[in-house]
Amino acid sequence: MRKKGQIKKEQKETAAVPSGRKRHAKKKKVMIAATALGAAAVAGIFIVLTGRSGKAAVALGITVNEVAAEAGDISNTVVGTGNLEAGGASALNIPSGLVIEDVLVESGDQVSAGDALATVSEASVLGAMEEVQSAISELDEQIQENLESTAEVTVTAGVSGRVKVIYGSAGADAGDCMVGNGAIMALSADGKMAVTTDNGAGAAKGDAVTVSQADGTTWNGTVESVSGQSCVTVFSDEGAGDNETVTVTASDGAVLGSGLTYIHQKIDVTVTGGTISEISVSENEEVEAGDTLMVLESDARTVKGRELSAEREALVATLQELLTISKTCTITAAVDGTVSSVNISGSGISGSQSGSSQAVVASFASSYTGSAQAGTARLTSVSGTELPQPGEEDAGTQLRLAVKSAGTGTADILALPAPEKGKTPVAGIQAEDGSYSGTVVWSPDDTEFQAATVYTAEIELTAGEGYYFGADSILSVEIGVISGITVSEDKNSLSFRISFPETETEQQTPEDSGDHQSQQGGSGTEQSSEKGSSGNGSVSGDAGAVNMNAVNTYNTGAAVQGEASSATESGGSGTVSGSGSGSSDDSTDITAFTIASGDEMILSVNVDELDINSISED
Repeated sequence: MRKKGQIKKEQKETAAVPSGRKRHAKKKKVMIAATALGAAAVAGIFIVLTGRSGKAAVALGITVNEVAAEAGDISNTVVGTGNLEAGGASALNIPSGLVIEDVLVESGDQVSAGDALATVSEASVLGAMEEVQSAISELDEQIQENLESTAEVTVTAGVSGRVKVIYGSAGADAGDCMVGNGAIMALSADGKMAVTTDNGAGAAKGDAVTVSQADGTTWNGTVESVSGQSCVTVFSDEGAGDNETVTVTASDGAVLGSGLTYIHQKIDVTVTGGTISEISVSENEEVEAGDTLMVLESDARTVKGRELSAEREALVATLQELLTISKTCTITAAVDGTVSSVNISGSGISGSQSGSSQAVVASFASSYTGSAQAGTARLTSVSGTELPQPGEEDAGTQLRLAVKSAGTGTADILALPAPEKGKTPVAGIQAEDGSYSGTVVWSPDDTEFQAATVYTAEIELTAGEGYYFGADSILSVEIGVISGITVSEDKNSLSFRISFPETETEQQTPEDSGDHQSQQGGSGTEQSSEKGSSGNGSVSGDAGAVNMNAVNTYNTGAAVQGEASSATESGGSGTVSGSGSGSSDDSTDITAFTIASGDEMILSVNVDELDINSISED
């Protein structure tokens, strides 16, 4: 509290304040005084309540608990929601070409190794086996032809220039030359050599200089560029060697410096293998585009043989898998665990339609009679039972379709292009002969097929006038696995799903076109001399030899010419259908199920963002 003297002193001091402000100052002082009195009252109560005896608090009727303070940990419980999932899921893949009849498990089911997960049409299994075996036989013929073939390959210049370096000699392995030097020959495209030296004499761009070797050979040169304390000098490539020491002298006789020569505009001539049998040019010789540089003996087995063998191994593995499936016509679990996902569905008939046709397919034995053309079998009898043939049904002609990735839709073929990176999905299907029409719904529903993506197509067909569907109307599929076949009660519509293999991954691959290489080679003359470049050329020879060069990279110094059509053709199929151009690296298997092992569980919990700060990792 303030004394009276102090109050009076303050009043005197405020006397000098203008009248307009004086009243506000008084109000402020009254408010401050009231606040001070209130604070003092609270402090007094606090002193009473926290007094050692607590008698005053008892007198006011307030209960006081005295507790001794101790050091310890404060625990906090954070509540969140999440999912407990099985970890370590493995994919169960099945070959393309199969037709699924029934799926026996659902996501979340516990299975043991060997448990049946789905049943497949025996007819589709046998058909797929025949196509794979046919593809293997074709590969065997090509492998044998390849083993017997040795071709002579002529390497020609793709651009005009001067031969500066020949890395190999007659009898040398061209592949070893490529590994050690990055090329089998180097050409100078612009008629110049270059050397980088110190600029001790202070030369400027465009100055005339003299380039000399220790043996006294000299060339007239020009300073091409100056950078800091160094300069680049260019001079004629006639007679000058690569990677040789030269000295650059200014016009006044001052020495700029010494350095190693290099090809100013370098064109590397490349191949993929073979043995050098003849070298047709010499170093420092001028050549024109198309001139013969060297002749190679190419053992076609080195490249083509490996490709064919890899394709055959993949097909043999597929055939073994199909043979295992054919024993029981079931897909079985390979490991114990929990079914994480089911990517196929069973077949059925909506309504009360008779299932006799389906029963016939399901009981299809290993012996059957019929005819086959272009990989599509026409069954006429099974175990002594005659199957109805087209035109024999009073209701019209039953459609029996083989799903192909190319061709024209007819009463025998359903043409549906398989997903391919960059292509547009087909949304509608129409047979040219009017036997059926339909719609296709893709999942995912991308407007353009993406790389490294698994697509499924939900297909619904409507029969044309004079045609109808049965449970066995889908005979086979070229690429993919068919499941969920459903026929309407009136036999007028049929729906099913095709699960396709994953599309190819996003990667940049070199073009095999000779024209493309020629364009790249031409542009090579515009590149920096220090970095060098590669140009185009050509290799002529038989088909077996052409294959050796079929994998040339961009800006290669050797391209492919001549009778080369068979070199780029696949010797067989990497798919179970026995057709197509996929390599053995491109799997056409379909992931039907994923099964998670019970040994590992993953818990994911969603926690409030504000609670995250109160959680520490120990």
